[in-house]
Amino acid sequence: MTISPLIRPNRDIVQKARLAVVQNVNSIQVVTDFEIGRRIVEHEQQGEPKAGAG
Repeated sequence: MTISPLIRPNRDIVQKARLAVVQNVNSIQVVTDFEIGRRIVEHEQQGEPKAGAG
């Protein structure tokens, strides 16, 4: 079965768009997780430069 010359380029566009979405979501997730971790550390340290000994 031959893929139509019209379908192939459109399929490629959709695949590239899906890849871009995945990469952006991954980047946003990393930034979100980092920010949550930063806030947890700040809360635990209560304004101190380092946390106390365990």
